[in-house]
Amino acid sequence: MSPRWRRRHSVALRRPSSESELDASFPRAVAGEEYDRYARSVWAQGQRWIQEQWSRIGPERTMHDARDLLRTLAVREVARLLNSQEEQLLGELLHANWKERAAAEIPHFLIGA
Repeated sequence: MSPRWRRRHSVALRRPSSESELDASFPRAVAGEEYDRYARSVWAQGQRWIQEQWSRIGPERTMHDARDLLRTLAVREVARLLNSQEEQLLGELLHANWKERAAAEIPHFLIGA
């Protein structure tokens, strides 16, 4: 029999009782941070944020109106004006989601004419 101090005890790894919630707040940038690095690191968080906010964009809104509304929501959330990296990310998120979710600004019957 091995000495008491040499006995190996199994370590039970427990899983968290509930899944950790993903951050869906507007992604903040550090002033002077490289945009590419910032965008790569927060893209998924930005997608979650815009998905939560999309219901506030009505089908009758234009892309410019939607951008103004989303900018207002983001400014409220970060409690300051957006810096250039955040503005650029907001625009890219909007463009990436616009074709999938928003109704076309020009009706289809006019496009074919």
